Amino acid sequence: MLTLAVVLIFLQQIALAFSTFFIARAGTSVATGDSNLAIDYVVLFFVTALVGFGLNSFSEVCAEKSKNVILARYYSSTHLLLKARQLSNVRQMRSKYHSWMAGEVAPTIDEFVSFFLMSINSVLNVCLTLLVFSAVFSIEVSIIVLVQLIASALLISVIRKTVSGLGTQLQEKKLESNQYLETFWNSHFMMSPPMGEKLQNIQFQKLQGFFDTRVKYKIWEQSIAAAPILLSVGSLLVYISAFQSWSAVEIGAAVAVLPRTLQLLGNAHTLTVIGTKFFEIRQKRRNLSHFLTDSQDVDFSAFASLDGLSVTDVGRGSLVDPKEFLDRVSKGAITQGRFLVTGENGSGKSTFVKRVYLASNKAILVEPTTNFTPENGGNQSTGNLFLASLQTILGEGPDVVILDEWDANLDENNTQIIDEKLQHFSGSHLVLEVRHKITSHNVVKSRQREVS
Repeated sequence: MLTLAVVLIFLQQIALAFSTFFIARAGTSVATGDSNLAIDYVVLFFVTALVGFGLNSFSEVCAEKSKNVILARYYSSTHLLLKARQLSNVRQMRSKYHSWMAGEVAPTIDEFVSFFLMSINSVLNVCLTLLVFSAVFSIEVSIIVLVQLIASALLISVIRKTVSGLGTQLQEKKLESNQYLETFWNSHFMMSPPMGEKLQNIQFQKLQGFFDTRVKYKIWEQSIAAAPILLSVGSLLVYISAFQSWSAVEIGAAVAVLPRTLQLLGNAHTLTVIGTKFFEIRQKRRNLSHFLTDSQDVDFSAFASLDGLSVTDVGRGSLVDPKEFLDRVSKGAITQGRFLVTGENGSGKSTFVKRVYLASNKAILVEPTTNFTPENGGNQSTGNLFLASLQTILGEGPDVVILDEWDANLDENNTQIIDEKLQHFSGSHLVLEVRHKITSHNVVKSRQREVS
């Protein structure tokens, strides 16, 4: 789709170049008194302009489709890499991922594709317009604009490191600001004003740093972009004033293409801005690619000893060695039953269940804040939300369901309902859980009473 958009832009600019040529010829025809030929050229001007605008509309649609394709591929590749490197189970990475995906990925891809197509569009427009001017008007005008563009390119090459650095700062400041949004919400709506002001001020400072960096970048961009245009217009004024021996035909062509001349200067300005943004966009694209590659791999098997943990077979009321349990799950030797992981705080319960999750072929890991049915939010209670999410999970038919402190935020009634569902599910599937409100001793006694 992106290639098709480029082809359409190329055809569009050719059509617009012909429209410039035709309107210039219409001006020369008026100057020579041939009104019929002038009308023919005006008709051709409108026809080619119409074709150009039609092609532009099609290219915009193709560009939007290409953005969606790129975004979908990025999401897919990022998720695969997160899982392969076990980064998806790191709490800090989850927060960074949410901020990055929600606040940076889509805008950066949108900006990158738009910038790429705008660059091609502007370069073709300026080159073809200068070519037409040279053919029907004056090559001196083309030379003046071209020289100023070259001077602009040299200026941009000198300050490219500064621009690249500002591009990275913009992304970092935005990401840093987004990561404080939850803190800002909590301090604003869940704390009395005197107590929440400090946290709110921190968030405002993060936002202010982002805005200040944007302003700094814009000053650099416009200073570089404006200088060549001022020089071009000044040079054109000197040229027009110095050479007044123009023929009527030349004056007719000049008057006819005056709007196009303004457009040419505008596109020359755009080209300078593009040159300035090129280094920023390139750095942003690199940051997009290196979002995960710059993160350190995580190996859950390398930390958290299993010595402080106990795994209880709830149905039988017996203990299972954690290492043996992990090994049997990885080999598919345990396919059903309900098992409870217990241990002191900091003993590695959450790490252990994540290791079991990674060792399983068809497993689902559920944490207290996990929600697989966001569309069912509304005004439902925490218990009802978790119950709806659990229904979705069990409906997917996993071989292993792993729950980490799933009862932490539930009342007694919802806890009992979900407990019964898990007990029934464990008759044909494997359920592994860490409980917040209950010990292995209490669970075993409860199951024994149910049996008796």
